[in-house]
Amino acid sequence: MPLTEKEKALAGAVVAGGTAFLAYYALSKLIPSKEEEPAYPPPTEPAPPSPYPSIPALIISLGTVSLTTNVGAWVEGRPCVDQVVRVGYRAADWGSEGIAKSTIYFQVLDSAGRGVPAVEVEMWGDAPTDKYFTTVELDGAPRTFEKPLVKRTDSRGVAWANVSCSYGLDDGFETLCKDVGMWLRKWSCLIVLPGYVLTPRDGMLINEWYGPYFVVDKGGGGESQPVVRKVYCRVRGTALLTFETIACRFCARWL
Repeated sequence: MPLTEKEKALAGAVVAGGTAFLAYYALSKLIPSKEEEPAYPPPTEPAPPSPYPSIPALIISLGTVSLTTNVGAWVEGRPCVDQVVRVGYRAADWGSEGIAKSTIYFQVLDSAGRGVPAVEVEMWGDAPTDKYFTTVELDGAPRTFEKPLVKRTDSRGVAWANVSCSYGLDDGFETLCKDVGMWLRKWSCLIVLPGYVLTPRDGMLINEWYGPYFVVDKGGGGESQPVVRKVYCRVRGTALLTFETIACRFCARWL
């Protein structure tokens, strides 16, 4: 029995609906829903940089030092009684007592060339063997291999010390006066003689050259040639060692 038009329409709707359902079902299997999406791990912070290696591999100097130490001399006391020559270190402007200072720097490095912090180093000067008996002082005192100055490196691996140069007593000053042309002329208080031109000495006594004397004139002075000294620096407890040169000059004059 043939289908009516109404029945044909109803059958077409059923077929179309089933086809749509099958298509939706197939697509749902191919495309996962939001609930079925794979769970990825949350983003993490980048790893912090590795700390600096703590093992020193090298120690270097960060530059040479040049110093000029001012030495002032003057005559004090009563002529023919207790007149003497006095000597003292003077500041850069010669206006007050004091000794010139500079700063020397050393740096401890690791195998990657980075500064190693909180490392102890030892610093000392070489022996005073030049003609002025020049002593290099570190942080205000002479330092030797047996009794070095101990410092600790900062966050950059750098250690430093104040440096000064002092001349040896007596002969050191007399040699300095000869080199820079300093002189004094004194006359005897007991014998009528022409004045003698002498090289000044620190604390020259009145009983030299025919008894009591008085200074009638003085002059000369200037700057000496540089004396090269060394400051050594070693990482404490290791064989890592370096040194730096110190150019010490002395400038002497009458005050």
